[in-house]
Amino acid sequence: MNNTVRALAATALICILAGSTLFLRAPDYFTLGTNDIVSASPLVNNKPAGEFTKGFVLDQPLVINQATDALISNLDQVCIEPLLATYVRPNSGKMRISLTASQWSTTGVFDFKNSPNNDYAMICQDVKHESTGVQNPVLRIESLEGENGSSITAWLTQDTSRGSAAINGQQTNMSLVFTISKRADLAHRVNLQNILVLIYLMATAVLMLSALRRNNAP
Repeated sequence: MNNTVRALAATALICILAGSTLFLRAPDYFTLGTNDIVSASPLVNNKPAGEFTKGFVLDQPLVINQATDALISNLDQVCIEPLLATYVRPNSGKMRISLTASQWSTTGVFDFKNSPNNDYAMICQDVKHESTGVQNPVLRIESLEGENGSSITAWLTQDTSRGSAAINGQQTNMSLVFTISKRADLAHRVNLQNILVLIYLMATAVLMLSALRRNNAP
């Protein structure tokens, strides 16, 4: 094997390792993200809401302005992202999470097995455009399945700028920590991905040409 082949092989190996790092260690570049509509309240003396055992219900009237209400009503899909916790254990069960306003609603079911620990779970569902009879937007979490010792929970904060939660009918004077978001624009995301891949390919070509020139130099 001559020096040119060795140099090209070494350069190719470096490019493969760099590409693997890019694609495997930075997956967010290649997944469709979200843009916040309602940002999360800060964590202030936060505590867990309690295990989401079967029958657990959390209701929270939302404090959002008319512009935000109108924005969501014009969407085809919206994502609710509660800050969940697993108690650092495997869990089993399901919960229904819904967001209802006067002229629209969205409902989804979330499996406890998919819950992150101390992170936001993204639950995206279609928006139904219909009159609901509800005066002000309300966020509800209702546990459909779940047992003590194998159910997840969500974080509450004393910052009630987004509203105050009631658990099983009892006021908590705390707020669920959550965000409401929409899917990022697909075309924009694809353009970013294409640019990133193009930069990688150009860098690979430059490295290989540089290796060839060094080995062919007199």
